Amino acid sequence: MALVAEGGSDEAERANAALARELDVPISRHFSARFSAAHLRDIGALLPGTTFIHGNGLSAEELAVIADSGGSLSVSPAIEMIMGHGYPMIAPALARPGLTVSLSADVEVTVSGDMFTQLRAAYQAGRHAQHSDGASTGVTVHDILRMATLDGARSLGLADRTGSLTPGKQADLLILRADQPDVAPVHDPYSTVVLQMDRSHVETVMVAGREHVHSGRPVADTSELLNDARRTAHRLDRAGIGVRSGRGQTDGYGTRNS
Repeated sequence: MALVAEGGSDEAERANAALARELDVPISRHFSARFSAAHLRDIGALLPGTTFIHGNGLSAEELAVIADSGGSLSVSPAIEMIMGHGYPMIAPALARPGLTVSLSADVEVTVSGDMFTQLRAAYQAGRHAQHSDGASTGVTVHDILRMATLDGARSLGLADRTGSLTPGKQADLLILRADQPDVAPVHDPYSTVVLQMDRSHVETVMVAGREHVHSGRPVADTSELLNDARRTAHRLDRAGIGVRSGRGQTDGYGTRNS
């Protein structure tokens, strides 16, 4: 659990930091060049372990402040490009020594919430920056997969229990099918996962040794969950605030689709 803090007055920022200390939880905040991590530091409101979401347009100096504070940057590459937040900070963030960079979806009503979508969007954004700006970082599939696994766990303060297959951590396992024609034969597993695979390749998911997906299907009965989602959508639609897709309808942000 984390405390969500948005940009506000110095008094509000210090109050949020004090509450996070009292509750012993980290802070998570949407962030861009409109705000300043250095200013948060100067007023005593920059806590270690803070997750800065997006970070579009942040300078190298701001990234250094976040890294030095023990914070992390969570990039939502697909949604940032769709919504015009600014170019994803994949290449400059990975080039910043000591900065933990992870991936997030941000808004699942607009972009798929699965991590494969974020993996590819992040890789594409990082490589495009390298080609267009002459960035010397050379973003690799190894970098991107680490963002989705171990660095994601580090960003959440969970690296001692998950994020990698390490003795002493809980048994969190994702088994992916590599025997299908669209991915076989596998020569480089990093490249295959990041660039070729999707949810159809998920065979098994285990959390703390407990199986949640078996043979590509959820172990739990999801029928009531889906029925509840349909009832909720129908109720919102009757109230005139339903979120639909298709011609002449609105997306999750009130934008007309055509």
